[in-house]
Order: sequence, then C-alpha cells, then structure tokens
Amino acid sequence: MFGEFPKDFADGRSSTSTSTGPQGGRVREGHRDPLRPFPGTIGVARAEPGKYSTVPPGPFGGNMDIRELTEGTTLYVPVFVPGALLWSGDSHAAQGNGEVNLTALETAFKEFNITLDIVKSKPMECRASG
Repeated sequence: MFGEFPKDFADGRSSTSTSTGPQGGRVREGHRDPLRPFPGTIGVARAEPGKYSTVPPGPFGGNMDIRELTEGTTLYVPVFVPGALLWSGDSHAAQGNGEVNLTALETAFKEFNITLDIVKSKPMECRASG
C-alpha cells in the first residue's frame, strides 16, 4: 500500500464499475458518486533537458491532482521550450481533496478537449511549494 496512511489502512481495496458519463455517476454499495472528470497530471516540458518523473509537480505542471481543474477552468503554466510539448494523463472521474492514499475514481478519457492560448510578454512568478 502507498500513500499517507499505509499502516492504518493495510487492507485497502479497489473496485471496478461502469459510469454513466460525466452527468451520471458511479453507483456502489447503494451510494452514488458524482463524477467530475479532470486530468490528474498535465503540464509542459521542463526547461532542463532530460528524463523526469511526472509525479512531483512544479512550475511546469505535473501530478497536481487538482479536483477543481474540471471543464471550464483555466490553468496557466509558463512555456520553457518551443512548442511547449503539452502532455496529460492520470485521468480521474472524481477525487476527494487530494490523493492522500493515492486513490481516486480513476478513468481513461476517450477525448480530452482543451483550448490553448499563448499569453505573450506576461511574466509568471514560479515558486516551489513546501
């Protein structure tokens, strides 16, 4: 087990279900989980060349797991390399406030439609958290 409390929840479990789409929900044990799809990871290429993990977030984006990053929201990231090299993955159908125990309602997007706008000459302050 992974996450913040592996010793406290050593008998973790997973289940598989079929959703009825973004406006529907997942039903399990008599409870309906509302779906709010979002990308768990999204970002652009880092300024430094090389191979990197997408797990630690940074100014480039990364594994941010921001459950509010749903349809209609805006995310600003600086562009470090020509073409930005935008990428996304770790699709979620829904999630609580962060992946404390590394779980969410994981899914796969058949489509992921986004609109990209280039905002030139707009400096961004990039700060590392923690």
